[in-house]
Amino acid sequence: MVCTVHHVFPYILTFLEIEKFKSKVLHTHSYKKPDGYDAKKVVIVGAGNSEEDVTVELSQIAKQEPEAD
Repeated sequence: MVCTVHHVFPYILTFLEIEKFKSKVLHTHSYKKPDGYDAKKVVIVGAGNSEEDVTVELSQIAKQEPEAD
């Protein structure tokens, strides 16, 4: 999961029982390159410029799920 917020003030998304979430949670402020995301499921939260840049970059290497009917 890559969490995002306005400009340079990182905000990490929280949700009920987040401690049970075993995967990486990362803010785009800390994102540098796509290494390590090959064939991984990725969730992007947000719709700003940084999120769009990361989404495009990771969509090239992240796991692709088939579309639902």
